[in-house]
Amino acid sequence: MIQSLCYIDIIRNHKKWIITSNFEIGVKTNMQDCYERFRLSDYADPSDAILHSIIYDINYKVSLHNHSYYEVFLLFLGEMYHEVNGELQDIPCYSVIFIRPEDRHRYYQKGSVSCGLIRLWLTPQIFDSLTYFLGNSLGLNRLLAEKLPPVLSITEVDMQGFLDRFEAIFSLSPLEETKRISSLKLILLEIVLLLLGYIEKVKKEFLPPWLEQLCNEMSLKCNFTLGIDRLFQLSHVSREHLSRSFKKYLAITPTEYIKRLRLNYAANQLANTNMKIVDICFDSGFGNMSYFYDCFTKSYGLTPNSYRASKLSHIDMP
Repeated sequence: MIQSLCYIDIIRNHKKWIITSNFEIGVKTNMQDCYERFRLSDYADPSDAILHSIIYDINYKVSLHNHSYYEVFLLFLGEMYHEVNGELQDIPCYSVIFIRPEDRHRYYQKGSVSCGLIRLWLTPQIFDSLTYFLGNSLGLNRLLAEKLPPVLSITEVDMQGFLDRFEAIFSLSPLEETKRISSLKLILLEIVLLLLGYIEKVKKEFLPPWLEQLCNEMSLKCNFTLGIDRLFQLSHVSREHLSRSFKKYLAITPTEYIKRLRLNYAANQLANTNMKIVDICFDSGFGNMSYFYDCFTKSYGLTPNSYRASKLSHIDMP
């Protein structure tokens, strides 16, 4: 018998339990099987079947498996390995992982430091509703197309915010089931938008004033098109300190930050002008078309041509 401390929000037969349980992990009976059998199946309406747990110590291994539902992992403590689809992902602390039904995976703690993990389950019906709500232009297919599940690093501040909200949901009574479901769906929406890069990973008030000023200056076209050297020139701190600060507060490298600014600018130009794509490429600060196409397609899930076609119906094309 392998013991793990799990605080689980279980809604079943109109009763709510918060329990500490022991699980025996095996080929036929593993933790995921228990969750799916006793929890998601309790919902007559699968569009409301969204559940979560918070595990404060991953001191077990699970067998390789896949699900009939989607999972989201948020690693708020320690590091772990995620073996999935024949490859091994090294997952650092403060990571978000989006796991699809077809992903065959298992996970386990890395090293001797305890791992803390938030797990969110949702049915395909909920994800389909989210896809319908957001539409195709946001590039939701990016979450499904890659061989490996998408992994996103977020800041410690953002992760603590998610943890606080998930823990608060445990305090809801059985009579507040609608609020529980809507709260989890709202968190899911935020996580998906984070994974897609459509909302920032940190609020402005958490940035040091010098870094906020730097970001404001780099958002100007005359600066981000000049690249990394311009960023270092405007920062007035060492390159090492700047890189550490970007990782700590923005969960991104300076190079990735500049690339994101350029891609955002290019996407807006594609959607709102009739400029030729080659001109948009160089106007955004990219040095060659091949690299631009590769970066844009990975970020938006569509080629520049396809992205423009999905946006431009009212602008006359040259």
